[in-house]
Amino acid sequence: MKTTYLSVKHVVPYLFLLSLAFSSTRSFAQQLCGPVVQDFNNTGGSTANFSGQLSFLDENANGCLVKKNVISSAIYAVSSPTFQLPNMANYVGFGFVLGGTERVTRVEAAVSYVSTLSNQVEMMFLDQFIPAYTTTADGKLEAKVCGAVNFDNLPGFPTGGKYRIRLELTTTTGTGGSDQLISLDDFRTNGTFSLITLPVSFLKVEAQKAGNDVQLSWKVAGEENLTRYEVERSEDGRSFASIASVNGTGKTAYSYTDINRSGNAVYRIRSIEKEGKVTYSAAVRIASQQKDQELKAYPQPARQNLTVQHTAVVGKTLITVSTADGKEVRHIVAAAGSVQTHVDLSGLKSGLYLLRLSNEDGSVKAMKVIKQ
Repeated sequence: MKTTYLSVKHVVPYLFLLSLAFSSTRSFAQQLCGPVVQDFNNTGGSTANFSGQLSFLDENANGCLVKKNVISSAIYAVSSPTFQLPNMANYVGFGFVLGGTERVTRVEAAVSYVSTLSNQVEMMFLDQFIPAYTTTADGKLEAKVCGAVNFDNLPGFPTGGKYRIRLELTTTTGTGGSDQLISLDDFRTNGTFSLITLPVSFLKVEAQKAGNDVQLSWKVAGEENLTRYEVERSEDGRSFASIASVNGTGKTAYSYTDINRSGNAVYRIRSIEKEGKVTYSAAVRIASQQKDQELKAYPQPARQNLTVQHTAVVGKTLITVSTADGKEVRHIVAAAGSVQTHVDLSGLKSGLYLLRLSNEDGSVKAMKVIKQ
């Protein structure tokens, strides 16, 4: 089962971002994004099947998910377990509370589900948004968010369907200190926890030549009932054999090195869940033999924020934005391993700009972007 990606060009009618506290708008917030379904206070030290880069922390008997050693401009992902909506529901709601010592400057939310149109896992990305922080009575930073997406914007979402919420949190402060952290607590949704889980979603699989070896890497979302990943190799692209096993650990990114491997091998990843359910990734060839991924950017035209999609960053990669007459107006160092980079276009005049991605090996990709 493969994963496909859909995007929303504009904020959907049911997507609301609340800067007011839940306590002051409790009835409206609960109606929109649902009640708190996981406060992490009684999870026995576990993440309650939330997977990704955030870990459980029990602070003064008040549990939450935490990412320590936060670095500014880094992106940290977390996926919820599978939930199921009641049959009368016509939207998917979500909400949560952000805290910690550092600020999250951008949140990107996505909903994954098995579409009735394709019978495959679809992932619908929603527009990014900026959480509004306040300072609590005890001097702590806090941002409360509540949002939802209507079924009209989720093609093939089944009645009473199962779904997961995936969040990507981009930080604006932090230097990697042990006391620098972000937290996520009081997760809300209008569905209930489902014992029957969605399969893991393969977001990206790559095979790259590294000397005499082949370096495999894959990114996933929604790992909640997984036993292991099997790395499979084929010489003809049809008959695959398992060459390695990698245990699932709740992370979002994995890798394996196929040592002393040459030739035209094809690779794929097979996920195996505890009940024996199997999901396959797409098959990939060694990167040097593949056509380079095109440089993409959305939305087009852009108002303030532009998301640039590119191949996984290896080494120093620069993204620049220049005016038509060649004047550089933006300069961003892409994060190592990232496959997308956010560019802030606020403050720029409307018009045509040239976006250029320059790799450490001297290769350059460019495209035109329009600022609205």
